[in-house]
Amino acid sequence: LLFTNDSFRKKWVAKVKNPMVKHFWEKEFSNTTDFTKRELLPYLCSKYGQFSNSSVMRHIIGQSRSKINFKTLINEKKIFLASLSKGLIGELNSQLLGMLLITKLLLSSLSQADIAAHERIPFTLFIDEIQNFTIGQNRSHAAGMNQSLTTLISEGRKYGLSLVMVNQFFTQLPLDIQDAIMGN
Repeated sequence: LLFTNDSFRKKWVAKVKNPMVKHFWEKEFSNTTDFTKRELLPYLCSKYGQFSNSSVMRHIIGQSRSKINFKTLINEKKIFLASLSKGLIGELNSQLLGMLLITKLLLSSLSQADIAAHERIPFTLFIDEIQNFTIGQNRSHAAGMNQSLTTLISEGRKYGLSLVMVNQFFTQLPLDIQDAIMGN
């Protein structure tokens, strides 16, 4: 409805607090021709549809607020387990959730920058089948999609993060991830 119903869009955009998001909807999208909007909608739906067609995924990514506070998990030394079995939720869904979790953990790690190094709470992230949460070189946008993981590998230890990453063959990993592992 954000793309097709002007009154619905105006109602919800009025509530948006992020200036970049607000700018997109009020300036960029509003100035887009109807032809471009008609072309854009099927493209976006085809990309998002693979995740929203699953009731499990809709309930996970469709929440207005995350119920998981990773900074609290770290600070209270909690254990968080996520089963991202491709057999249960599908390969693309598993990959999306894995990358979202990695990004959330990265942001929580980096948020410890305001804590003195000796006061930071150490924590460990175990990732089994790490290649499932990376984008290979043969796909477009590979470098951008792997950026969170390479940053986590290269900068995480400064913030108390230890990583245990498991897979069968090193060559299963994209070159940028291999470089980050070997360099750190």
